[in-house]
Amino acid sequence: MKIKPSILALLFISHLSNAQNVGIGTSTPAAPLNLYHPNNTKMLFHNAFTGTSSSDGLYLGNNNNIGGYLWNLENSILSFGTSNTERMVINHVGNVGIGNNSPTSKLTIFDSEDASFSIQNNQTGSTVNDGFKIKTEGSNVKILNLEPYGKLGLGISGSETFTINLGGWIGINNQAPNAPLDIFSANSSYALFHNSLTGLGPQDGLYVGYHSGSGGHLWNYEQSHLYFGTSNTERMTISSTGNVKMNNNLEVTGTTTVNNGKGVAYSTEGAANLKIHRFTTAEAFAVLGGHEMSGEFLIAFGGGFTSPPTVTVGDIETTGGTSGQLYRVQLQLYDCTSSTCKARLINTSPSPVNYMIRWNCVAMGY
Repeated sequence: MKIKPSILALLFISHLSNAQNVGIGTSTPAAPLNLYHPNNTKMLFHNAFTGTSSSDGLYLGNNNNIGGYLWNLENSILSFGTSNTERMVINHVGNVGIGNNSPTSKLTIFDSEDASFSIQNNQTGSTVNDGFKIKTEGSNVKILNLEPYGKLGLGISGSETFTINLGGWIGINNQAPNAPLDIFSANSSYALFHNSLTGLGPQDGLYVGYHSGSGGHLWNYEQSHLYFGTSNTERMTISSTGNVKMNNNLEVTGTTTVNNGKGVAYSTEGAANLKIHRFTTAEAFAVLGGHEMSGEFLIAFGGGFTSPPTVTVGDIETTGGTSGQLYRVQLQLYDCTSSTCKARLINTSPSPVNYMIRWNCVAMGY
């Protein structure tokens, strides 16, 4: 059935209100143009490129109880603009571009100088210097909390795991960091440092942290040295085999236990470790006449020397016998090797002596 234009005009005029509002589907239009349908109120905009069916063109309306629609039914962009300039587009795959009509991600923002976007609420204020902002400055990208008393938090699974406070201190699993970098874990808190030579596993690279049950760790997992330095100068090295090298003096306040409690001596003659070995001789029988010298015998000692040490005779450890002046008996050592010295007893007294004697001695060498 065809409706003549004159009848359409009458229908149109019949819905004009005193305020010149136009109603379609309603006799009481509440706006200059008021469309009403009990289920689906919509307008369709077609042109020569869209087709003319209900699934073509631009759809503007209210669909049942779902809500309002501004829907491009075509495989093309939806544009928004002000001042006769396109400001925002939604492309055919749903990417949004602000200042960019070819967005390549879900949100692409472009500005010919510095692009930015802000998030604000009632607590932050609404000026350009309020709230949270992500911006570009040249080739740099900045993520900023512009509030003077706020912090910046990042998280996953609904929990904040990374915090930057007002002073710029960083907390990892700690929302109130007490140092420039404060890392917390309920068990072992640590950081790993990797590079292209170490591998990326949990036992690669350098480990710095606090291990539950065993305390602080500075641990090199690699088969390489661990270096310590000050003033851009290496001061100490721990080799891959555990040897420690000091490049300067070592000052210790307190007790130092070295070599399983056996001590250490400093040598002015070279870099080799100087050994000090205290020992007591076997029993020597001093049965001598006045000014008499005994026959030759050997004094043996330990210490693990690799060359003949210097052996010094000390005090008398034990004696047996009472004949003569004991203090006039001397132990003379000579022709020492790495483990023995030749020895003779000398009675410096004019009177005979008869004693069994053990001497304390000290051997020093390498």
